[in-house]
Amino acid sequence: MGLKWEKNPNGKTNWGFYRHIFYTSIVVWAIGVRLLGVNPFDDILALKITPETVMDLLVLWALWMLTWFIAYPLRPRFNWNSTT
Repeated sequence: MGLKWEKNPNGKTNWGFYRHIFYTSIVVWAIGVRLLGVNPFDDILALKITPETVMDLLVLWALWMLTWFIAYPLRPRFNWNSTT
């Protein structure tokens, strides 16, 4: 995909990588936490790790991977520089 943490050859920040992280984070939060109600963090903060907590973490991880490798590359792209 060509997204790297490094700077571009011209020395500027590669904003595409940060955009990729932001998009993936928003999708995982919206689907996993808000829509599905997956919230392992309350159990983790209470130091109460159960099999359900582990499954919640696995669901969030799987959703992250699905978004990172499938949904982000297939996202709609807009050409903002178009003159038509």
